[in-house]
Amino acid sequence: KWYRATVLATGKETDSPTELTGGAELEMNEENEKGTKNPLLLLNRKRQILVRVPQEKNNCPPLAKSPMNPDDSMAVRPPYIRWVNLYGEEVCEANTHISPKEQTNTPATVTYALESERQPVEVMKSFNNIHGAGFVRESLRGVPPAPGAVGLHNLGNSCYLNSILQCINHIEPITQYFLKGNYIKEINKTNPLGSGGRVATAYASFLNDVWAGEYSIIAPRLMKQVIGSFAPQFNNNFQHDSQEFCQFLMDGLHEDLNRVKSKPYVEH
Repeated sequence: KWYRATVLATGKETDSPTELTGGAELEMNEENEKGTKNPLLLLNRKRQILVRVPQEKNNCPPLAKSPMNPDDSMAVRPPYIRWVNLYGEEVCEANTHISPKEQTNTPATVTYALESERQPVEVMKSFNNIHGAGFVRESLRGVPPAPGAVGLHNLGNSCYLNSILQCINHIEPITQYFLKGNYIKEINKTNPLGSGGRVATAYASFLNDVWAGEYSIIAPRLMKQVIGSFAPQFNNNFQHDSQEFCQFLMDGLHEDLNRVKSKPYVEH
């Protein structure tokens, strides 16, 4: 049975071969004239790669995290994460045995599976069951269904804010301008009509989180706090008009990034 895998690391041709465990034994070895088994390698090349096979994750025990090395994303855990011969029979070109999924026009869906070793996390609280008061919603890590397709938590009637952020997020020239860091050299901290660059910086941080591929849901708390500090009408959990918020956000970005550092006095 063939599985898709992700390459985590690539060894060198001169490295000492790593013991291979958790793979397909019959496909990795061949029997020679003496009756012993030798690695079945193309052109006798011995380079190995470290792969992650998502379908095998539940077939190995969870790895206890070490205080010295809390990140276990590269730890060998056969058959989930294991070394294989790059030029062996266990590796083939993508879509050789598994047909690629056909592209459709149907909306993307996300399925969440609870990992057995993960402890339940409370992501929402309410005070006296009052909607919009005392809610605590934080960002959730996960892989989005498509780049930039990240959900936004409702921070108590903040749908007006979320809808505008989603719209502006998909205006490519603006998004690329912030993601590439072009805004940094154009921040105008002396403009009396701006926020000293805080609105632009907060929006750039928001976009970096959206397009990092590390979150499935984001709580745009920093954006709401920064904008609320300069526009008191948004510093609450009431409903507001989306167009009004869009106008303030775009004007705030415009003034924070105004390329005219010193406006000359002109007499009319």
